[in-house]
Order: sequence, then C-alpha cells, then structure tokens
Amino acid sequence: MKSLVVGMGEVGTALREVLGRKHEVWGKDIGEEYVSPSGVKVREVPQAIGVIHVCLRYSEDFLGVVRGYADAHHPRVIDVCTTVTPGTTRLLGSSAVHSTTRGLHPNLRDSLLTFAKHVGGPLAKELIPYFGRAGIPTVAYERPETTELAHILYNAAYGVQLMFADEMQALCRHYGVDYLETVIGYTTTGNRGFEKLDHKGKARMLIWPPGGKIGGHCVVQGAQLLPAELRGPLLERLARFNDGG
Repeated sequence: MKSLVVGMGEVGTALREVLGRKHEVWGKDIGEEYVSPSGVKVREVPQAIGVIHVCLRYSEDFLGVVRGYADAHHPRVIDVCTTVTPGTTRLLGSSAVHSTTRGLHPNLRDSLLTFAKHVGGPLAKELIPYFGRAGIPTVAYERPETTELAHILYNAAYGVQLMFADEMQALCRHYGVDYLETVIGYTTTGNRGFEKLDHKGKARMLIWPPGGKIGGHCVVQGAQLLPAELRGPLLERLARFNDGG
C-alpha cells in the first residue's frame, strides 16, 4: 500500500523507516518537497495514497493542514499520530483514525517494533495487517477518543511521578540525606522483594528528579491539551509545571 508520512521529526522519520521495509512510503515536511521511497525529492506524489500518517506537532491550524493533505491525496485512511485533544481525530471524518507511538527518544525505530501501537477509529481494524506486515504490533479500538486519551494519560502518569520526584528530593535535602540511598536504593530493594514473592506488578519505577522542568513535548504539553475545566489538581499542576506552577 502506498503511504505518505507528513512531518519528518522523530516519530515520522522512524515510522517511515519501519513501514518502508514492506510498503511504498513517501515523506513530506511542511514547506518542503515530497521525498520518494528512494530518497529523491519531487514536487508531486504519483497516483493515489492509501494511508496518510500525520506526525505533525499539534497547533491551532492542525485540522486545516491535515484537511489540506487529505483533499490533495484522497487517502483511504488518515492516521493521526499526533498527541491531540480527545475528539480532534473525529473532526476529520470517518476515514480518520488516531494511533499512538511510545518508546525511547530520539531513535524510535526499535520502539515501534516493540511497543504495541494502539489505533482508534472506524477503520482501525483495517490497519492491523498493514502495520503487522512491517512488524509493528497493533491493537484496534472503535473510538479514536480511546487512544487519544490513553496516550495523554499514560504520559501524564509519568509526569506526576516526575513532579513527586522533585518533592522527594526537596525533602531529602531538608533532612540532609542522599536521594540515591533514600529513594532509589529503598525502591530497588522493595522491587526485588516483590519479584521474589512473584508480585512483579507491585514494582515501582525508579525516577530521577527532573529539576523543576520536564523535557520533551509529550508529558506537560499532553496535559495542557486537556480542557482546563476537566483537569484535576494533579493534571492542572502538571500542565503548569514548566512555568513554575
């Protein structure tokens, strides 16, 4: 199936590389020419596109940009890979699905082949064999809101842990003890105990304090995409964390 990846950042670059092993995948950055599967730059993509993968960062004109590409190529499926406010994908019509990308930045190639890609939308099940052929494990849902919210909450849970790590470090400094010993060491031995008792699910993540600022563009920004009136105290604080809130 001929595909087009719009947005050649970390997600788009890795997705094009992995899918390109089994599919004809073109690339495109805003304001740039198309890039053929062989790496040649051209002004137009020949023939129709089956799937457009949208890997652009969310912005106020996001929907307009995506609709522009859809009008130009008439894809069978619009795959929104962007972290968006729940309900955004549905506004693009019944041909649009939302899919998640998780893993270790900046090189997400191996992560795409390891973490299950969750896809939500009316045509989500149609993409299972498409992604599967390229080695990407896939789980499908009927509603795009399922994956839109799942991705935000997954990252937010990590963000809350990072915020608490800063609080724990502040308490360690107040009492003159070492964070490595008090938090990391104590958590490590606790995890070992649960593992010996065959309760690995009770293990806790080893978190290092972010030092007042959470990097990347998924954790804090994801919380900001949720309407302010729907955020609880933790999500509200996370949304404002990098501003000193």
